[in-house]
Amino acid sequence: MDYIGLFSGYQTPFNLDPDEDPDNDEFKNYLRRGVYPKVVPRKKPRYYIWHSIGDNKVRESHSSNNGLKFEWAKPPETGHPGQEFNCLCWAESILYDE
Repeated sequence: MDYIGLFSGYQTPFNLDPDEDPDNDEFKNYLRRGVYPKVVPRKKPRYYIWHSIGDNKVRESHSSNNGLKFEWAKPPETGHPGQEFNCLCWAESILYDE
């Protein structure tokens, strides 16, 4: 079994190739005892794109926000998507600044 492939897509604070770093204790602990390595936390998204459901029941203020980019720390006057009662809008987080 390819142990290196188990971690594809994850950010870890150590090298997963034992040939390149034979003294890597965390990697050896995982292979021998199944102790999971520490995972480096990713940055929280700073912005999101507002999406509405697009039917005739969407509030005017929400339909005008549709497709616009907002900051999580500074919500629009209507609040974040989905916060108001019966709101079906949702936020698409932007993982990287564009």
